Amino acid sequence: MRARDWLILFAMAAAAAPAPALAQHGAALPASMREEDIFHHWLANSQEVAAWRNEIGASRFDVLTARIWPNPQLQVSGSTTVQGDPGGGRTAIGAQLAFTLPIFGQVSRRIDAAEANVHVTESNIAAALWQRASDIRHAMLDRIFADARARMLTTNLNELMAFHTIVETRARDGANSQYDVLRVDNAVATLRAALSDAEIERDRAETILLSFIADPSLHAAPISREGLGRFDGPDSEQALIHSALARRPDLELARRGIIAAEASASRWRRDSVPMPTLWIGGQVTRDVPSVVVYGGVGFALPTFDRNQGMVGHAVADADTQRMLVSALEERIRAEVSGSWVARQSATEALQRFRTEGLPLTQSMMDRAQVAYRAGAMSIADLFDAYRAIWEARLQEIALQETMVNAEADLERAAAVDSFAFAPIQSHN
Repeated sequence: MRARDWLILFAMAAAAAPAPALAQHGAALPASMREEDIFHHWLANSQEVAAWRNEIGASRFDVLTARIWPNPQLQVSGSTTVQGDPGGGRTAIGAQLAFTLPIFGQVSRRIDAAEANVHVTESNIAAALWQRASDIRHAMLDRIFADARARMLTTNLNELMAFHTIVETRARDGANSQYDVLRVDNAVATLRAALSDAEIERDRAETILLSFIADPSLHAAPISREGLGRFDGPDSEQALIHSALARRPDLELARRGIIAAEASASRWRRDSVPMPTLWIGGQVTRDVPSVVVYGGVGFALPTFDRNQGMVGHAVADADTQRMLVSALEERIRAEVSGSWVARQSATEALQRFRTEGLPLTQSMMDRAQVAYRAGAMSIADLFDAYRAIWEARLQEIALQETMVNAEADLERAAAVDSFAFAPIQSHN
């Protein structure tokens, strides 16, 4: 199972999973990293992930709050007669204790609303993790293919330097002109500039990748094409659409928003039912000693305020979320279909180029070298053959980058590798 298969489950866990040895502070980094290693670092050491996990824990305290009954109210009073016959003791001291009793289902409705909001928070964090995982993967791909271009340009430069040696030798022997040497020198300078540009692009991509991972112990991310995982989703557009509609965390967030809004409306309707207030008290008089005990029950009269505004707001929120769910479902279908077509086209283009383009270019190179050594080809023609194969190699990298980015977009759109979304599905 790939790293992203368990990233949501990892983040939902109450306790952090033990970090792999690779992620431990001070551990030496390997010469190369795998995609799984990158995600291990992110999930194990990122303070952003830790903050999201704490946010879920904090939301659960709202459920605890919903279970608590209102505090009793204690009132102490005193009176004294300043004029006239008190008809009893001139001085009186009394105390009253009042209890508000949410006995008509208010507590259960509040608990339901609080738990629904916890589920919304879980889905919101899942959506944030899903989006950040996509950002990390695209940054990873930028680093991988910038590195691939730098490696290929290094290979091309080495070949050009060997060619440069041949031309210099032939120029000294009089077989080539000094112009040929200058032409190759110019090509060497141009290729070195392209190599420097590719290395800068690789360093920039790595900086962005490290900023997304946000692991203070990770100072480099030496990942190459060999460390990239394979696309393992179903080879069916309809199956991918089904996966997306079942697993996309942004869609699940909207669905849970409906449940939370309906629970909130139910809670406010129930809170409009008058809760009885039970009170009991007593009074003690002096001069003419007496003890009086009294009690009663009070009800608020829902004459004006029946939580109409809060109920209406919650109902409107539920309707809004339903419309959002409908819009998201259509958007997801379009995203998956578009990503599916893009991946198919990119895969076919890469395969066609590898079948038809590269072999011909390599054959042209081999023939040009033989012809040049036999004196049947000019240095300009040989140089053109070199440049043709260099361009073909870089074109293959570009086509593969397009294909892999299309796969990354399809994985994100379909959420095909998000098995860990299962623990946070709707509680209908």
